[in-house]
Amino acid sequence: MWYVVAAYDGDRSLSSSLTVAAPWCRCGVAEVAIVQVPENAPVGIFIGSVQATDADSGQLGSEGIHYSLLPGSIADALQIDPLSCAVSIGKGASGLLDREKVSQLIVMVEARDSLGLGNRNTVQFTLELVDVNDNAPVFIQSHFEIYINENELNFSYGFGVEAFDRDLNDSDNSRVRYSIIGGDLQSNFTIHRTTGELSVTHPMDFELLAPSILDAQGLGHIRPINLTVRASDMGIPPLHTDTRVVIFVHDNDYAPIFARPSYSVAVAEDAAPDSSILLVQALDMDGSAPNKVIAYRIQSGARDKFVIDSTTGVVSVALGATLDPDQTHPRTVRYELEILALDGGVGSRQLHASVTVMISVADVNNKSPVLAEPGVVRVQENVPVGVVLTQLVATDPDERPIIRYWIDHAASEGRNEKGFLVRGRKRYILMDREKAETVRLAIRAEDVAAATTGQTASGPPELLELVHLNSEMGEVVVSGKLDRERFAWMHLTAKASDSGMPKRSSFVPVFIQVLDENDNNPIFASVPSNFSVREHSPPGTVTGTVQAYDLDIGDFGHVTYLMDRRSSKGRFSVDPETGVIIVTERLDREEQQSYTLILEAWDNYRVGYSAGESRNAFQQVTSTIPVFPSPPFTLDPTTPNGHIVLSIQEGNGGGMFSVTNIDRSSAKLIAAQPLVGHHGNYTLKIRAQDRGLPVPNFAFQDVEICVSDQRSCSSVFVRPEQNNTTFRVFENATVGSVITNVLAVDQDAGLNSQVRYSIRPVGNWKWFEIDSVTDKNRGGDSGIPTWLSTDLDLTIYVRNVNDHQPQFPLNVFQVNITEHDPSPEIIQLPETVDLDEPDELLSTRDPVCFFIVGGNQLGAVSIDPTQHTLRVEKTLDREEQAVHVVVVKASENCNLNPEIIDSFDPADDSLLKVIVNVKDINDNPLTFDKKVFTGGLITEADFGSEVVRVTATDPDIELNAQLRYYIRKPVQSTLSTRTGQEEHIGANPFVIDRDTGIISLNFDPQRDMKGYFDMEVYVNDSSGFDDTARVLVYLLRQDQRVKFVLRQHPQFLRTRIDQFREALGNITGSIVNVDELKVHSNEDGQLDKTRTDAYLHFVNAKDNSVMEVDFVLRLIDANISNR
Repeated sequence: MWYVVAAYDGDRSLSSSLTVAAPWCRCGVAEVAIVQVPENAPVGIFIGSVQATDADSGQLGSEGIHYSLLPGSIADALQIDPLSCAVSIGKGASGLLDREKVSQLIVMVEARDSLGLGNRNTVQFTLELVDVNDNAPVFIQSHFEIYINENELNFSYGFGVEAFDRDLNDSDNSRVRYSIIGGDLQSNFTIHRTTGELSVTHPMDFELLAPSILDAQGLGHIRPINLTVRASDMGIPPLHTDTRVVIFVHDNDYAPIFARPSYSVAVAEDAAPDSSILLVQALDMDGSAPNKVIAYRIQSGARDKFVIDSTTGVVSVALGATLDPDQTHPRTVRYELEILALDGGVGSRQLHASVTVMISVADVNNKSPVLAEPGVVRVQENVPVGVVLTQLVATDPDERPIIRYWIDHAASEGRNEKGFLVRGRKRYILMDREKAETVRLAIRAEDVAAATTGQTASGPPELLELVHLNSEMGEVVVSGKLDRERFAWMHLTAKASDSGMPKRSSFVPVFIQVLDENDNNPIFASVPSNFSVREHSPPGTVTGTVQAYDLDIGDFGHVTYLMDRRSSKGRFSVDPETGVIIVTERLDREEQQSYTLILEAWDNYRVGYSAGESRNAFQQVTSTIPVFPSPPFTLDPTTPNGHIVLSIQEGNGGGMFSVTNIDRSSAKLIAAQPLVGHHGNYTLKIRAQDRGLPVPNFAFQDVEICVSDQRSCSSVFVRPEQNNTTFRVFENATVGSVITNVLAVDQDAGLNSQVRYSIRPVGNWKWFEIDSVTDKNRGGDSGIPTWLSTDLDLTIYVRNVNDHQPQFPLNVFQVNITEHDPSPEIIQLPETVDLDEPDELLSTRDPVCFFIVGGNQLGAVSIDPTQHTLRVEKTLDREEQAVHVVVVKASENCNLNPEIIDSFDPADDSLLKVIVNVKDINDNPLTFDKKVFTGGLITEADFGSEVVRVTATDPDIELNAQLRYYIRKPVQSTLSTRTGQEEHIGANPFVIDRDTGIISLNFDPQRDMKGYFDMEVYVNDSSGFDDTARVLVYLLRQDQRVKFVLRQHPQFLRTRIDQFREALGNITGSIVNVDELKVHSNEDGQLDKTRTDAYLHFVNAKDNSVMEVDFVLRLIDANISNR
């Protein structure tokens, strides 16, 4: 199976036994021997041979040729027979013959005559390693995982496994096939044989899966399926690799199911809150918690009347709810509830079921009859028995009530005009207002159809003798005499009872007002039978007051007072409305010492006196002129015996009091001087002495005087001494800190001198508090009845604490400075703000200084700490550094330089990041990237094809770096053709894109054209900087391009192609141009994206001629041989 193939630049084949020219014939053509060898070929196996001939004779000729391998990277992996040139695998081949590392190995075989000491020649011996299936597929992950819900036929996204094989691409050795070899016990899955995509063929049933360790970890709703997937190649023998695919199945495919399709129940309307009325049950066939855990919920219809236990499903009457239809708005006797049973699934995986529950509210005769308000019933007293007063109507909200009415004798009552309870024993008496002004009837209306007894409406029993209630009709009639003065109002409680089961009743108040008649005389109240009055009392002096009352009301009860003038002799009169008795004429005791006055009290006097409808009463009163006590005085006003002089005998120390006589028998006691400060108790002995002769009579009387403290002094603040004193406190003072102590004194005595303190509720008074006993700013005494107060205005000045650093209003401040500007640049930085309030007690704030704490590595700027300016200290060059960053810190401590920081913290408002952008000027000349650009042009190229691209670089930016490219004419050429048509190419064989520098073909090349073009290109910028370069474009044939097959991706190779060109240029000493890079194509036409075909042509640097391929190859081989 082994054979040798020799090849020459892809066009000619030689036999496996090669004959080369004599070693000394240096003009011979180099040959290439290509041998295909399995990459796992064993040591010692023969892989091929070559044979050299020599025209000389003997040992100088073919007989004396010896063969050897030139040193190289794989020379040690092969061994050669020096006489036969048989090449075989050597012991050093271990690890080298690995096609996955390198697919082709090259070694040079040297033939020398004269027994290996003479002339020599070489041939290239190429080993193409034939792929052997020595690599098993490799999965891109150690294992694969995915989640799926049970009973689902699709994964949430396209899911599969992937493996690769390092053997030869697109060969059976690298083609991977996938299969499931274990774990799919229920045949739920299939896998695509070539793509590895996993699919579900049958939905999973969670309940059929075996429990796993996840149950103990609280993940009982997840059970794994562990599949074993195999990736096998198609080599001989096939190799494979297995991996684990874990499919986590989520439980939740069974929705809850209620035990019954619907529920219905009747509940009494008086069902107690929190009482259970129904149990609903549902089952869930899921096999794991929480999916099989059911929670119940009332979805709709409950109207806050019912609740459900979420765990047990027990439906109960809600707390505070009543099912009574008459207390429900709107009236409801039937409820339709929708109840949900939800499993424990999460989000969209939660399943539920619903059921309808019908709840009927059954009527219970539990409501008492309701008596309608009859209002106030007014009836004239003394109306005949049998008169209908009113009719009571009772209603019962129960469904079938039977109502009966009666008067509750035990609960009815009557009250007279004075409000006293009047009880009667007779069942029917006349209505006498004087006996009972108000009658309160206990009216009962009973539902005799009630389920329980007691459904009645009733009233008090005392009124049964006055009114009667018809139990059938509900009429209230007079059954006795009504007396308004006994019962002005009758308060009845009417009870209406139904006949339900149980019986229910309700009550309603009935008010009957008894109207008044003038059937009562006025009555004098307790009036003193004697009044005393001084003689000589002036007219209008009040002697006394009488009072009478009448049990009737209105005009019937209005009393008018009259006095018999004959009894008073015109000396006294009485006020008709108030009963006040006054003196009308001066009295003289010596003329008459007493008067007997006849008083009358009339009711309804203004209206009924003339009509005889008034009633009256009489009262006799005696008015007496008194006598001074013993010893007896002579009261003769015409003699000195009747002239009494009053004076202070004792107890007037200090002369604080004095007596001033008013007339012959009276005097007044006055204060002779201010009593301020003289509070206390004093006893004065008063002497009364007449002026009788020969010896005056006298008498003594003690008078007790109490001088009380009258709060003459308000409190006076003594500390602080001045009003509106200012106290200073720092803003961070803690609660409870003492600001100051104030003191007030009061010169009064007792409670009047006790000072209490408080703060008036004005201003910011809530921020402060004062000890009411010890101090602060409002002092008041405890005087009775009214305390006196004094205000003290204090100013509490809250001093600022410097607890905020200066803050910049922005984080970043940018400025632009033109490079190479000779004038010094001064940059004014933004000012800071200080959250601290200015202290009014200080004339100025603390100064803020700026410091550079970061950046500025080149020392390009400096800062003035107090002026807050940056100064540019050196000429800036944008091309050297385009942006300068400086971090500035603001501080109120100008004497201490802050620490240098590593980075700017935007959260620190005391820092400012200053970005100095250096503006560009056109100060740099542009240059072409190369002085000579070369390109190749095949004669089959189309008009407009891109030939070469010239590039230039300008360190400036933007408009200053806007470049324009031009071709300077004329274009020189060495073009020649066999037909002589080179003149048809025109004056401008090439055109250049002024923006991109791309040079394109501007004529149609002919197949027989050869030569090259030499042109000068020119580039300039907007300010006149320019540069020139030389461009050489060579015409070449297809067979002048050398094809290199490189084991690199085209994209990657394009990034390294210049290095490859430079290496080839150094080897060959030529100019190397790249014509084309494209993906490698195998012999069968399939693309191999791991390789790149690179087409290059080589130009002789001396004469600018395109070098032929065989010459290039010899140069390359010779270079390899010499290494």
